Amino acid sequence: MKHLLALIITISTLNVYSQNIVAIKPEKPEFTEAEWEKIQKKWDIMQPSADVILITGDTIRGQLIYANNETIIIYPSNELMINPDQFDDMVRIPINDIDRVILLKMKEGSNTAGMVTGMVIVGAAGVITGLLISDGWSLIPAIALGAGGIALGGWVGSKIQKAKRNSTVILNTNAKKNKINKFQNLSIYNDTVFYQDINQMREHSKIMRQAFPKKRFRIYFGLNAGSSATTKALIEPHNSTDRPTIKEHDYTIMYFDFFNISWRFANRYIVGWNYFKSRDDYTLIYYNDPTGETKKSYHYYNNANGTILYLDYVIKPITKYFTKKTEFSVGAGLLHLKPDVHYIYNSWDNLKNNNEYFQKEYSIYGLQLRTAAFYYIFPGMSISVGLQGNIYQNITINSGIVNLPEHTLKFSSIRATFGIGFYL
Repeated sequence: MKHLLALIITISTLNVYSQNIVAIKPEKPEFTEAEWEKIQKKWDIMQPSADVILITGDTIRGQLIYANNETIIIYPSNELMINPDQFDDMVRIPINDIDRVILLKMKEGSNTAGMVTGMVIVGAAGVITGLLISDGWSLIPAIALGAGGIALGGWVGSKIQKAKRNSTVILNTNAKKNKINKFQNLSIYNDTVFYQDINQMREHSKIMRQAFPKKRFRIYFGLNAGSSATTKALIEPHNSTDRPTIKEHDYTIMYFDFFNISWRFANRYIVGWNYFKSRDDYTLIYYNDPTGETKKSYHYYNNANGTILYLDYVIKPITKYFTKKTEFSVGAGLLHLKPDVHYIYNSWDNLKNNNEYFQKEYSIYGLQLRTAAFYYIFPGMSISVGLQGNIYQNITINSGIVNLPEHTLKFSSIRATFGIGFYL
């Protein structure tokens, strides 16, 4: 008897078009078969699915299409419901015929996304903290804190993702009204107008927008490397004097992008702002008189921080359905750099000491031309490599110190970049 009742319920609900449900016709398809497979794979993980257990004991499994205080509509498949034939398979189930509903995922997702996100976020925070602690002079704190952050972030991120993936909610349909509202919030549609086009479906479905979000806001961390302004500028004028020829020097070519934020609009344009800082760019020269009576040292270094306001154009951008993982951009930006120049001269022998010191902060402006390639590990995270051409004003150093000849610092350079971006 109970199986006959279940059959009657199912047969009476198959033709859902008779229940004032309207299916909007599709637009022209825009995806290849391979792209559709990628979209469906994502939907397998993100779709709202349930086991609806009837008072007869029978179970109907499928996607939650629509729900109200009287009815739940289920599509008994994990496929995106956009083809006309699929609409004939929907099942309309009266609330009074339901014993309970178990909310679930059609397929279990991997905890890789959570693990990688945690590793990168906490690891990047550790690296930046280490660089700040050492003031750019040593990479040891950055490596140590970065490694610890990666391990901690990976463990925490995987646990969060796993807990989210395995969560199950059991609802008694005789419970309070707010539990019925949960069905409505989790359903693909909040009214009885359904769509046979994925773009229309996404526009009118909160669940679809959550599964295929438009991630417009980006936070980026990275570094770039190029030529050393201080070393190149000092060697030639120094060697033209009667002082010892520079034979040994040490310098850095790294700039760190500590805080880079951007906003994406019209899917192709990115406007952003970046704060960056260099490690000390320095030249250190020692001279010892052959007789051992005179010693001299020249310590000349520059540290700089700056900002850039930029606009990028994305070539062949990724889509909101994430059917491809790579994209390229070109752009330009306005640079503001603040070099802080220091010079220390020490000379000492058996009779006396002579010390000279010069320090001044400058402010210069420039133009940046830029290009980059992005690879998206998943929709919320990408890695990138690129090139930057920076054109700056020159700085003429005229310290008035005999041991520091007048010279020009040229900060214009071509720089290679690497970074990690997070999207919200």
